Order: sequence, then structure tokens, then C-alpha cells
Amino acid sequence: MPGPKKKTSYIASDLNFDKPDVLVQNILLHHNDLHIAIKKDDVLLGLEKYDADDKSDYFDAGMDLYHVESLRHDFKEQSFFLHAPSTLIPAKSFHEEELDAYIHFNFGAVSKAYKACYDDISIIDAKLVYSLPESLLNNIHKYFPKAAVGHILPRLLSIYAPKASENNAHIFLDIGMQKFDVLVFDNQKFIFTNTFNYGTAQDFIYFLMFVIKQLNLNPDTLYITLGGYIDREGSIFKYIHKYIRHVDFVSTDKIKKAAELDHLPIHYNYNIIA
Repeated sequence: MPGPKKKTSYIASDLNFDKPDVLVQNILLHHNDLHIAIKKDDVLLGLEKYDADDKSDYFDAGMDLYHVESLRHDFKEQSFFLHAPSTLIPAKSFHEEELDAYIHFNFGAVSKAYKACYDDISIIDAKLVYSLPESLLNNIHKYFPKAAVGHILPRLLSIYAPKASENNAHIFLDIGMQKFDVLVFDNQKFIFTNTFNYGTAQDFIYFLMFVIKQLNLNPDTLYITLGGYIDREGSIFKYIHKYIRHVDFVSTDKIKKAAELDHLPIHYNYNIIA
């Protein structure tokens, strides 16, 4: 079974894995990379990013996550957040026995090697339906039996919804290396979410402006908050700022971190740090 290829790691010198009862670890898993945040008493002590081997896929190959050294320790809390195609079903219309039908209707035929899953999102009174490879789930449950496992979207909603504007439409963008999530609120009411794959800044702005147009939002009054892999100097930010008046990065001022991590752009991993 293939293992991950390490890319970046920032670990504070006072991170002590011998005291697991005070450590919390969050892991975000995409097809091609995984991101890890480690906190103690709400203070960020570690950030890591791993890439899959060139011909491997964390989902399809059932990547051997146990090769990641920092995952093998005990923690007070350990949570895996997975990014997979998903759909929202109103809670009052949801029936668990129809899980496979929801998957088939929204995504077509799915391999028998995949398992239908769902998460409760009480903040919007809905169920999030998605599917994951059984090999991946078995891998996680085998090596990390105490870990919580779920989709990343409920977490994104829980951290961004309280920040939504009371008086305007507000878009939150959670940006990965090859895809980004869009969460849209209107006067604090959740109205839309989707995930888009992109290869260039032009792709990115096309999909963003498509959402704005389809939802009939006003670019002059709309607020956009950015989290994830984006910088002010990059072409994506420049495109967004060209078309949208009110754009800013998610505030990380209240996030406490070890002095050795002060130089890191914390908004890159806001989705697993906040």
C-alpha cells in the first residue's frame, strides 16, 4: 500500500506527544494531499502538509495513512475531515434507507467499492450526503479507531456562518490548491454552497462570477471573505478585487500559536485551525 510524500512540516519545540490528554489534532484529506493541525489548550503547535505519491490517490488507493508519523500518536481529540462530492437534503425530507438513491440521483452510478455516508448539519437543518471508498474508511477505522470522521462542509459552515454579515450578501471562499468551496449567505441566512475545480486564475474568477450572477448578487454591496491558499500578491486575489469592492481575508487575530509558527500564513489552514 503506497504511503504519502512529505512536503512541509512546522512543529513547535514544546509539542510533547507524551501528554496526549491535552492535544487536539484535525486532519483535512483531499484526493492528492492532506493537511494536519495540532493544538494544545487552544494554542496551535503544529502544521503539516503531505502530498500523495505521483501516481497515488488518498481516496482511490486507500493510502496507508499510518505512514504519517504525527498521526500515530494518541490525542484527546482526533478528527478526519474529508473532501468529497456531496449534496444537501432537507432534514424533514431525509430518509436514511434512501442513501444510495440520493447518491445515484445526484452523482450517477457509483462503484460498489464506495460507501454512502451522511452528516447532520443542524445549523441549516439539513443532511449532507456523500460517498467514500470503503478502503479509505477501513484504513482510518483500523489505525485510528477513536477518531471522528466526517465531511469538511459541516465544519466550514460552523466556522463561517457566525461571521456572515447581518445586512448584506456574504460569500466565503475556502480555497485549495486545485478546487475551492463557495458558501453564500444573505443577511446571515445560508442560501448556497458548491465546490469548483480550477486550473488557472481565469477559471477561478469565471466560476465565482457565475455564482454571483446566478444568485443575482450585487458586486458593489457583496462581501467576500477569503480563507485557504491565496495571497494578496497572487493573480486570483487581483481578479477578485477587480470585480468585487468588499474583499478581505478571514481574521486570524484571535488564533493563538507558538512563537515558532508566527511566520506562517495561518489563513491557509483556517478550516482546520479555527
